[in-house]
Amino acid sequence: MLQAGRSSHGQQPNRSFGQLDNRRPDLNVKKSDPWKERLSQETEKPRREDTLTSLLIKARILNQSDICEAMEIAESHGQPVDQVLTTSGILSEELRHLCVKAVSYIERGLVNEALAIDGLQVAHRKGLSFEGGLSYFGWGW
Repeated sequence: MLQAGRSSHGQQPNRSFGQLDNRRPDLNVKKSDPWKERLSQETEKPRREDTLTSLLIKARILNQSDICEAMEIAESHGQPVDQVLTTSGILSEELRHLCVKAVSYIERGLVNEALAIDGLQVAHRKGLSFEGGLSYFGWGW
């Protein structure tokens, strides 16, 4: 005959995963899971500035050294990188606007990064709006 809380073999029933075991206090300490921590770090939303500078480099509009120099200045003066690039004359106001729009489209899930880069390159080279650059790749139809 089965007793409450006991299995047919006289042992305690298996506890569900995550349930505390009062017989082993050392098991009751919640340990951090390094994989969960790493995954949460990898899936954190990138900063807008990082996305913007990444687009500029990947679209081959600016090079890494210009971006690094601007990032150092931005950090020391407490200004956004795009503002430093614009005030220093490295990035035109029109191109800055294109980049901000591209980042916004990525954040809202309207385009992926690859399409944003392609659209940004075309818009920059042909003097179009960001949407105009995207239309070269069939976007918006």
